[in-house]
Amino acid sequence: MRIISGSLRGRRLHAPPEGVVRPTPDRVRESVFNILGQKLDDLEFLDLYAGSGAVGLEAVSRGVRRTVLVESDPAACEVIRRNIARLGCEERSELVCRSVDQALGAMQRSGDGFDVVFVDPPYSDPPGQLAALLARLGETSLVHPDGCVVLQQKRGRPVATHPCFSARKPRNYGITSILVFDRLSTREPPA
Repeated sequence: MRIISGSLRGRRLHAPPEGVVRPTPDRVRESVFNILGQKLDDLEFLDLYAGSGAVGLEAVSRGVRRTVLVESDPAACEVIRRNIARLGCEERSELVCRSVDQALGAMQRSGDGFDVVFVDPPYSDPPGQLAALLARLGETSLVHPDGCVVLQQKRGRPVATHPCFSARKPRNYGITSILVFDRLSTREPPA
């Protein structure tokens, strides 16, 4: 695994032990950032179910001001720590070793908000969990106005929706689907 583009392009990343997480392939990561566009400077990025940290660290390489990586697995957290140190990204990266639910609760209480929230849960999670997570993100200030949620899920699964978000057309890459949900401003009626 490596960083694909930006200031850290080509730098290698440590990978978690096989079976601990499912790393996002380079091609899918590149597609996610192509969808987001090239203007990532000064954005705040949240990587939920961070795995190796590759997506959040790719965001740092491409110019985000701050990335928060949330991962509950201790082995994966250690890999993310090593990757942050290897890339020298300590000032712009924060690792939260807790469950997504616990981390989001703490962020809500502290008033955190993000321009981009990347969500890559285990493909075995029930679809209802994704809908509940999208609802939580929509009903709080965790996603900034004009921000978005990028969801990576197994192709063919039901697509979650929420009236605070407008869904773009899914993009498929093998068994993976990428869905982007744009936050509607408070002035816009839900779709």
